[in-house]
Amino acid sequence: MGRAKARDFVRHLTQRVILIDGQQLGDLMTGHNVGVRLARAVEFKRLDEDIFADEE
Repeated sequence: MGRAKARDFVRHLTQRVILIDGQQLGDLMTGHNVGVRLARAVEFKRLDEDIFADEE
């Protein structure tokens, strides 16, 4: 269905419908973790400075 046909179709509905494109759909899916799978995780490490604290 083309964009013009989709706009015409939803214009006649009683419910409010917001049309989005594929890029927007993908952004929403990844932003809300719907239908996605983790491909790679990045781990950040920082030095634990407490191990260098003077022991009293």
